[in-house]
Amino acid sequence: MLQLPIFIAQRLAKDKYQQTGKQEKSPLLRLSLIAVVLSLSVMLISTAIIVGFKKEVSRFAYSQTGHLNLHEPNLSWLSNSSYTYLTPTLCQELQKIEHCQAVYPIIRDMALLKTEDNFLGIHIYGVPENFDLSFYSQRMTEGYFPTFSEADSVKKAMVLPDKVAQTMNCKIGDKLKFYFIKGEDMNSAIQLRTYTLVGTYQSVGLDQLPALCSLGSLQKLKKLPPDYYSMAMVMLEDRAYSNDYINNVLELSRAQADIFQGTKFDIQKGEDILIDLFYWLDSLDINVYLILSLMIIICIFSMLTGLIIIVLDKRQEIGILKALGIRNLDLRLGVTLLASRLMLKGVAIANLIALAFIFAQEHFQFIKLKAEHYYMDAVPVRFEWSYWLWLNISSIVLIMLVMLLSSSLLAHIKPSEVIKEE
Repeated sequence: MLQLPIFIAQRLAKDKYQQTGKQEKSPLLRLSLIAVVLSLSVMLISTAIIVGFKKEVSRFAYSQTGHLNLHEPNLSWLSNSSYTYLTPTLCQELQKIEHCQAVYPIIRDMALLKTEDNFLGIHIYGVPENFDLSFYSQRMTEGYFPTFSEADSVKKAMVLPDKVAQTMNCKIGDKLKFYFIKGEDMNSAIQLRTYTLVGTYQSVGLDQLPALCSLGSLQKLKKLPPDYYSMAMVMLEDRAYSNDYINNVLELSRAQADIFQGTKFDIQKGEDILIDLFYWLDSLDINVYLILSLMIIICIFSMLTGLIIIVLDKRQEIGILKALGIRNLDLRLGVTLLASRLMLKGVAIANLIALAFIFAQEHFQFIKLKAEHYYMDAVPVRFEWSYWLWLNISSIVLIMLVMLLSSSLLAHIKPSEVIKEE
């Protein structure tokens, strides 16, 4: 059934006889193939970069707030003057809720880091032993990350953002002096504590990143009763589960009120706390849609133009085939097969190019960025199956629809006219 359309597709794909007597593929088809490859590879690479960039910046944001943040009602999550009562039992029950990965109680404070030549105010997080340090450890620039437990060889260990360490000229192993305000106002007594610098992590362009120390050291400093914390960071499998988690917490508070022991707290989403940052990230989607739209238009236009020119160039052959009794349906099917083969070849090459780029950038980071402007020092990439399949399938479907419509041009070719031209 398809032998005739396949023969027609092969004939249309060949250029006229050259002086050598050999037939070659039409240069118009090569140009169309190149257009498909470039357009689709640019779409795939652009999407991988945008998704990677959003994921990386989101990781920074959630490393500060958690996907959800539990803190004292009616106060800012940055408040250092109030504390929430969170028992180990309550934290365990909150962590058992579906889609929750961990609940980390945190004590947050401000301190003045002073050296012989300089001084600087800095945020400090007191973190528990089980705190997820993956975001920080992957950005390690010098030293090491302690476990912030009694097992650490260095007591009162401190990890600083490298920007702070460079500004203050701090070296690994230095004894750092931190001045904490004991009360809520600047006239309160000042407490001096000494910490040992054991590591630094990359923070260029990220001014909000805190220093990290053990939870116990800040508890002793602030003389807090057991189980009182500045906030708790709730880490979920994905931020899409935030609303479900909040609803489950409300149900838990009604069903097992004794676990809360009268504790009240506000629950805020990370994207509501750092609203400007996430609004900016969401606005990047507009750029993605614009790039994808332009690339699809270019791809379709190139394919359409190439095939139309080929059909017009071969109109005499098509006229002869029609005069011999070949149906329009077979001719259209032949053109569709030609377009399909060309398009699938282009899609395969584009996917290989995009995958090679993503692999190379992820492992070698050969395209660099200015960290002070982009929150990172190299272009991030992330491979997502859902986006990948959607782009490939939608591109194939759109191109095929346009090709089917353009093949109707064959019906307007009249054998009597084109043979007379010959």
